Amino acid sequence: MQQTFNKEDLFSMDPMHDVKVKDIKIDGNTLIVRYENLREDFFKQDGTPYYDFDTLTIKYCFESFCSALALGKRKYIFLDLSDFLNKYKRYTYLSYKISVDNWNELTLEMNINKIKHGKYLKTKWHSIYISLDPIKVIYEWSD
Repeated sequence: MQQTFNKEDLFSMDPMHDVKVKDIKIDGNTLIVRYENLREDFFKQDGTPYYDFDTLTIKYCFESFCSALALGKRKYIFLDLSDFLNKYKRYTYLSYKISVDNWNELTLEMNINKIKHGKYLKTKWHSIYISLDPIKVIYEWSD
């Protein structure tokens, strides 16, 4: 199943709060974020799965920019997102929230963790803010 959101209806997207990112990459003018195991990890109060599908791939098609800000303990850095993702590919990214401003620019907030043998390790970076000016956003749900 596919859902398409334009600039005018960005507020109706599912924010994917507290969902672990399986893969994140940039392909041309498209930021692609993939989530898996949605039916196994998220349940309603009655015990049924929260999501109808197991996998979600979100394609954020942007017009002119996709910038990133990484925050650490008493430090921050503006950076090229592709370089950051390549350098810190063994880190775990957890979607925190999506925000939309008055100019319909989108910001994805993600927590950054490194987990080894089930334990959280001390990391240089704690959060990343990815800002972009989306033309459209495509949610591709699948099993």
